[in-house]
Amino acid sequence: MENMEKISHHQKIIARNNHSVSLIAEGQYAVAIQELSTAMATLKRTMKTETEQGKTRTVTQRSSLDRCMIHSLSSFAPRTETDEYTSDNEYLYHQSIFIPPEYDTTCCEASFLSCVIVFNLALCHHLSAQYCADNTQARSFLRSASHIYDLCIKLNQNSQFQETSVLFSATVANNLGLVARRLGDVKATDKCFQYVLSILMLLTDYSQYHGKMSPLPSQLEGFFVNVAQAGLLSQPIGAAAA
Repeated sequence: MENMEKISHHQKIIARNNHSVSLIAEGQYAVAIQELSTAMATLKRTMKTETEQGKTRTVTQRSSLDRCMIHSLSSFAPRTETDEYTSDNEYLYHQSIFIPPEYDTTCCEASFLSCVIVFNLALCHHLSAQYCADNTQARSFLRSASHIYDLCIKLNQNSQFQETSVLFSATVANNLGLVARRLGDVKATDKCFQYVLSILMLLTDYSQYHGKMSPLPSQLEGFFVNVAQAGLLSQPIGAAAA
């Protein structure tokens, strides 16, 4: 009975997250923020109860943030280039993370769910700022997005699935860099895009070593655009990786 109740809680968390993905796609950011906040509160209560009772969840297989991201990119209607790039020709990663049906409650660690929900929350605030006409309100959304993206990085660093979150790490750093730039924080902007560049170079090295392209999606091309705009590319990518 207790195990069924635990699964029910996690099913509700996943359902709320996935509902928020549809809301974000429709531009209903305020409603999505409410859904995700409720999901996060439920997750925290569930984790607290499990800790107090000395219980641990049995995880049958490790979750992959990158796999969920690629699934989300392929499952939802693709955006046009106009949607993907801002008026300043910056690449903003728009797609929130959907947890697919095969990721049932037996393979969704609490840390994994936290990363997904927190990323989607950060993206909601970021997109709210992007499409907000009031400059004061937009900056408030940006400051919230910056704080939540930063929390996302910390959660991922403390997780056990960093090796399967390359795209996730690059995405969070990319979007955080855009937020920092709009807030006028030059130091934070450079730091974010330096990190994005380090990931891109590793992927390029991997591709050259194995004689094939990385299996990650074409969205990484947008990250190259932002790194170049940050003035971090002084030579062609192939030459830099050699």
